[in-house]
Amino acid sequence: MLADALGPSDPVVGPALPGIVEAVLANFGSVDSPELREYSHLALANLSAALKEGFGPYVPRAVALAIATCEQSDGDLVRGDGDGGDAASEDIGSEDSDDTGGGGSSGSGSDDDDAGGRGFRVRTGVVEEKAAATHAVGAYADAAAAAVAPHADALAALLKAGSQHLHEEVRAAAHEALPKLVLAVHRAASPGAAPAGAGAPAPQQVSAQARQMAGGAVALLLESLDTDPDKPAVSAAVAAIVVLLEALGGAAFEQQQLEAVARAAASVLQGEAACQQEEEDDEDEPGGGGGGGGGGSGFDEDDAGEEDEELISAAADLLPALAAAVGPQAYAPVFLSLHLAPLLARLRPREAAGVRGIAAGALAEVCEKLGALAAPAAEQALPPLIRELRSEDPINRQNAAFACGMIAHTCPQQASPLMPQLLQALHPLFRPEEEPGARDNAAGAVGRTLLAMGAALPVEQIVPVLVSALPLQEDLEETAPVCAALCQLLTGDAALQQRVSPHLPAIVQAFGRVGVQDAAPMAARRQVAQVLLQLQGQFAAVVGPLVAALPADQQTTLQQLASG
Repeated sequence: MLADALGPSDPVVGPALPGIVEAVLANFGSVDSPELREYSHLALANLSAALKEGFGPYVPRAVALAIATCEQSDGDLVRGDGDGGDAASEDIGSEDSDDTGGGGSSGSGSDDDDAGGRGFRVRTGVVEEKAAATHAVGAYADAAAAAVAPHADALAALLKAGSQHLHEEVRAAAHEALPKLVLAVHRAASPGAAPAGAGAPAPQQVSAQARQMAGGAVALLLESLDTDPDKPAVSAAVAAIVVLLEALGGAAFEQQQLEAVARAAASVLQGEAACQQEEEDDEDEPGGGGGGGGGGSGFDEDDAGEEDEELISAAADLLPALAAAVGPQAYAPVFLSLHLAPLLARLRPREAAGVRGIAAGALAEVCEKLGALAAPAAEQALPPLIRELRSEDPINRQNAAFACGMIAHTCPQQASPLMPQLLQALHPLFRPEEEPGARDNAAGAVGRTLLAMGAALPVEQIVPVLVSALPLQEDLEETAPVCAALCQLLTGDAALQQRVSPHLPAIVQAFGRVGVQDAAPMAARRQVAQVLLQLQGQFAAVVGPLVAALPADQQTTLQQLASG
């Protein structure tokens, strides 16, 4: 952690990093403890993150150690009562075990009854070591693409085996590492390729090897959605698909595969993935209730709720990723026919607050990507979103406000009939005691609504409330629509200016505060400075004294911004 935080440029830590890597690699073979080998893999993963491409010379040895770890046997076939194992082992498939998977057999009446049954004893320490090694492979790929690329085929085989491992931690680690390996191959073949998160490359910039690996990875990840009973592992698989779509774009995949991804997202949102279906089957069992029934099952409802939210969140992230990957025109009909209904169903009051917040956020992001093409969804989406503005959860209020504002901005005709209800529901979010993130997004929503509908709204009542929110405190990106809306009102036709004029002193003061807020978007700061300069030229007698009354630092900053 220290190495990752300070990095090789630190004058104290930096020179020591190569020696630390060498020590870990040199002593790995002498360690006769799965736990210590697990920590060694994790240490190498952290060191690779610190050294980046500087870890390249160590990649062949680190990769060989990861492969050796993952080729170990997971356990032993056991017969009879044995010695009961130890703290670092777990029996699967024996008569004493509730788990009949993992290659063992169980049940009374078998030929092994007299011998006490047969099972498979998993060495949990080895399993955790394998999960750490698999995680390390992803870290190496992330850090040193050029050095990892020559090992891509061997590591792809390792991750494929890991994605089918009997333990969910190994499967989840494999799912997380897969896109990192694919993107390492992509970056190695295209040295000028943008890093992950910088937008998809042009189709011709994705090499044939990267395309092939990406297609194979997505096929493997989709298989997990169809078969894996563990929600965290499936969540990792869905998140991995999102990474690949965002990094490579839709052109890197076959049309049929993109359609399968869209169906998979719908399946999760509808609660029909394999890992969700098994839970429903459990609830159908006598005394089941999804928790295994009775005491001693180890079922934790809080953990289950978190896993549900994590899975829904991953599936929700797929929707804007698909929209960006294939384009608004191609995705709009898919969204309206396949994803809108299950997403709206997740906004029902009976859903957990966290799930409703995720659905609201996904609607906002999709509408942002689709623009006016989302119009058919507006009338259905706004009522539950307006209801969510009254949620007890501030994140839900924040996400719902952002979604409402985005719909009003991109689909004003469809949103217009609901404007009275929307503005009424947004108003309480401007209270001083409101959470800053929710208040900022309420301001952004009002700003976007003004940009779209302007004079049709009761601006005399809206402007003083909106101005009171400036400067924003947490989600500063929302400063842009707020300032753009106020500038539009100030530079609009004479009738609109007249309606806003009583609030001009408060607006000028708010613009002064925004001007000196270094963390606010520069474009918004420049816009308010330039509009004030324009108004001073047009209405010097009115606006000039207001600007002159601002604190000196605000005046100086606004002058610099206006001329910059």
